[in-house]
Amino acid sequence: PSVMLPIWTSEFLQAVARMDPKFIALHLQEVGGKAYEKSMQYVKDFVQRLCDSPELRLYDKIRIFLDEDFSSPEKFTAHSGVLIDSIIVHK
Repeated sequence: PSVMLPIWTSEFLQAVARMDPKFIALHLQEVGGKAYEKSMQYVKDFVQRLCDSPELRLYDKIRIFLDEDFSSPEKFTAHSGVLIDSIIVHK
């Protein structure tokens, strides 16, 4: 992931810039596979890169849902989601 993370982020943000969507819903399912405890930092880094990106500065809301409770593996979902939207079309 450390090699691919900048590539994934760049490709995603290029698509956002190209398509100029009014709403973005990004579902991250089982990022990191079975090593989710170790890989969760990559998810956090990816989300931070998105939040810091100039491509998303015109959106006035970003909602992030992460399941980070590893204490109960049978209940841990390894699903995450990012919702990015703007009530007003753009600022």
